Amino acid sequence: MSEIIEIWKERLSEEEFDELEALLDLYAQTHGMELTSIFKYGFRLGAGIMVEVLTGEEELASKLGTFHDKTS
Repeated sequence: MSEIIEIWKERLSEEEFDELEALLDLYAQTHGMELTSIFKYGFRLGAGIMVEVLTGEEELASKLGTFHDKTS
């Protein structure tokens, strides 16, 4: 990845490269947020399935697994 970034640094003007870096930074931030959200969803779903198996209560996992990401 570092080698490719260096190639683009040579090809682009300084201003264009700065814009590319800003875009890559934004992508990294949004990707991190997506990963966090997906992990939380999977964890809740997995925990719901475990509780459902242990208690015998059906449809609990589907209720807990409903995607409501409230990150505030």
